[in-house]
Amino acid sequence: MSLKLIFIIIILSVLSLILFFIFSSVLRRMFHSKKYKELDRQKKRYREEIMNSFQKGNILMRINNFRSAPKTRKWQAIEDILMELVTEIKYQESAKKVITWLGYVAFYEKELRRKNVIRKASAIDKLGKMLSESSVERLLEILANEKKNAEIISITIRALSRIGQTEGLRGILERLPDILKNSLVSRKTIESSLINFGLKSIPVLVEYGRKGSVNYFV
Repeated sequence: MSLKLIFIIIILSVLSLILFFIFSSVLRRMFHSKKYKELDRQKKRYREEIMNSFQKGNILMRINNFRSAPKTRKWQAIEDILMELVTEIKYQESAKKVITWLGYVAFYEKELRRKNVIRKASAIDKLGKMLSESSVERLLEILANEKKNAEIISITIRALSRIGQTEGLRGILERLPDILKNSLVSRKTIESSLINFGLKSIPVLVEYGRKGSVNYFV
């Protein structure tokens, strides 16, 4: 085989690979565009239904209208809506209850057992944003047992601080000396997370300060 023919084959191979990646990229964009359009359509539909149910106080009677299999478009759309509502004081308690009733908390608590770090971290973050008070004990177990993965530790601390339970604060403070000693999480992350607990954290911080557990910030 001549050098010229080899050269032509190499060029054609490279061009084929380039065209393949371009074609794949276009297909991915088309797929994601269709996916997000459908998700937006679902969110628009169910947001109106959920808001009406909240305002009329009959969400429990209509709860089956919002059930779906995990990871479907409907599941994702309703999750996004409830995650938005849980940040609003007016709807927060109702949204937290519905999140539990529809199985989101149970689903993400199961995900905590995953060995895949990305899926586990995502589940921790979701439970924190859902303000799942029933998940605090499981999150504290992760915080107590995780020794090396700084990302998991950091996300768990943030999740506990969002939920805001005193039990979560105590768990963070118990682990705090080891976390800071081994530079697993930055002081800035710890400080911003502790602030999220608000005024109710003061008695606990004073208690641990007397024990010498929080003098790492001094």
